[in-house]
Order: sequence, then C-alpha cells, then structure tokens
Amino acid sequence: LFSNAFNILYLCMYSFLNSVKDFFKYLGYQDEDIIGICFGIGQPNDPGIMKPIVFTSVKDLTSQDYYGDLANIENSKKFKKGIFYACATYKTKTDRKKENVKEARELVIDIDYGSDGHKKTSTFENKENALSFVKDKLPVPTIVVSTGGGLHVHYRLKEAIPVERYEELAKTLANHFEGIDDTGDCGHLFRIPNTLNTKKGNFKHVEISEFNDVEYSYEDFFNIIPNLDKAMSKKKILNRKVYCKKEDVL
Repeated sequence: LFSNAFNILYLCMYSFLNSVKDFFKYLGYQDEDIIGICFGIGQPNDPGIMKPIVFTSVKDLTSQDYYGDLANIENSKKFKKGIFYACATYKTKTDRKKENVKEARELVIDIDYGSDGHKKTSTFENKENALSFVKDKLPVPTIVVSTGGGLHVHYRLKEAIPVERYEELAKTLANHFEGIDDTGDCGHLFRIPNTLNTKKGNFKHVEISEFNDVEYSYEDFFNIIPNLDKAMSKKKILNRKVYCKKEDVL
C-alpha cells in the first residue's frame, strides 16, 4: 500500500514538474518575476543559432501562449527548435544584459558528459559518471535536468541573491571542480525540461532526472563543500552577446 501511494505521489509530482510554469515555481520564481525565453535551431547546416529572446512574467506562462505551443516533444521536433531560458529575473522586458538583471532565485551548474555535441573533451564519460559526481561532491540538488549530452543541476535559493553573488558562486564552483563548466553569468541560457535538444540535427529528450524539495542560502554552499572558499575567483565576467532587439521583445 505504501509503495503504491509513493508511486502515485511520484507520478503526480513528475507531471507537476513537466508543466512549464510550475517548473519555474518549484525553483522559487514568483508570479511577478520577468524571465527571458529563447528558441534555438540546431540543424546540421545551421548549428547553434539563437533566435531573439522574448520576455514574459512567470504568471503569464501557460500552455496556450507563444512558448507553450513549442514546449512539447512533438512540436519541438517538428520545428527543430531547442528551448532555453536565462537563469535570472529582469527589471524590464528589454534585454538580458547584466545591467538589466534584477536578481537570481536559483543557481544552475552545467556538467557535460561524453563527446557527442561538445567542442572539448568532457571530464565524465557518461551520464552515470556525471550523476555520481553530483551525488558524491555536490549538495543535494533541487532539480537535475538531463539535456541529452549533459546535466543542468538546479539549486533553489532560500532568498534571491544579486547578480554579483551569483557570478561569484558559479565561477568559484567551476574553479573548484573539474567537470563543471564556467557558466558564471546570470544571462546564461539553460534548457527547459520536456523539450528536445536538437543540436547538430540530433534529437535528444531534455527531461528531469531527479528532484528534491531542498533549498540553500549562498553561505550553505561554502559550509557544505569542503575548501570551496579557497577557490574564490576575482576574475570579472564580461557581458555575453545579446541576441535581442527591442522590436523583438514580446
């Protein structure tokens, strides 16, 4: 009986996390938060091109909006589009430059595995090796998303933090651990679950591998991970290229 109840609860929770809006809510985003969503095309003759980012509030994310029409496996495959979001909240619906970032409600760590679709050799041979690293070396994640060639490890924050603290923490983790990509800026794009990774024309499911009802403060990472403070980086982070013009904003 307990086993059946647990399975029902798991299925309900997994379905909940497959909802676009509830994915963000589970990670701590609020209804009024402005987020940026981006569509990418990954065809063999046109790899990695990012379309202009569009902005919306979390409360306006529904299955019927311009985003939701592509937020499923079949439509993503039909249009050959990956779907991404910038891991920050924004002050206005203009661009994802650092100056427009309001704060970060989560920390996201990017870990590659294998060789397919990567420009450089990955530290981890396969998904199992990467998941073992997360389990052995990192705090328990709020959500782990399997992208088809790597992991996006999400940590919900107890309180939103300013962009400088996000970048400091993200770069410190990348400096401390071999195998964590340097994605230390709040404008970095990450894949949304229940879509497809269409990079180089290969279709791979982007799906949730793990979820836990946990959250952390900035200080918790330094308390949990041994010697993390010694990897603190002073390197400044430059703004990433912005694929957005004012007339493209919705």
